[in-house]
Amino acid sequence: MIGWLLALVFFAIVLVTPSTWEPSHPLHELLENSGVLLIAVALAGRALCMVYIGGKKNRALFKDGPYSVCRNPLYFFSILGSYGIGMATGSITLAIVAGTLFGALFCAIVCSEEYRLAHAFGADYGDYLRRVPPRWLPDFRLWRDPAELSPRGALIARTIRDSAALLLAVPLFKFVEYGHASGNLPFIVVAP
Repeated sequence: MIGWLLALVFFAIVLVTPSTWEPSHPLHELLENSGVLLIAVALAGRALCMVYIGGKKNRALFKDGPYSVCRNPLYFFSILGSYGIGMATGSITLAIVAGTLFGALFCAIVCSEEYRLAHAFGADYGDYLRRVPPRWLPDFRLWRDPAELSPRGALIARTIRDSAALLLAVPLFKFVEYGHASGNLPFIVVAP
């Protein structure tokens, strides 16, 4: 619920804060295209995470695949997607705002999850923490695959469908951009 509230807050900010650069400016286009790319990476990364945890989250400690290189890969990819959404506005400032808003939310969630995992898995979780880099810093040299993997297609498909909703921000921001450019949508401040 908090995530949806933050999304509404961010959209309200976008409504009143157009980019400094005109939509045809190369930097504006670079930011938008980079944002779409980050959203796509987030979508693919979240789907990959579901291949490894599919339906077993909260019942097992995952130490393979993306979980062998990063403690919180689902949230890592979600934060990348948040920055991507901000970049899709064509504004560096709004990219930082989006990443910071959702990064703070995911950080709070991670703290809660770490507490729960420490109590549920004890020494095994402590060993995991010593082996895998801190929260958001993946080290791909540590990648390891399990002997057997049992992905659940329905969960992966649901994750892709839910994450694909992030892509809806792109046409929505184009509509807002048109409103600002045509003068039909007032703004308070312009952001680089």
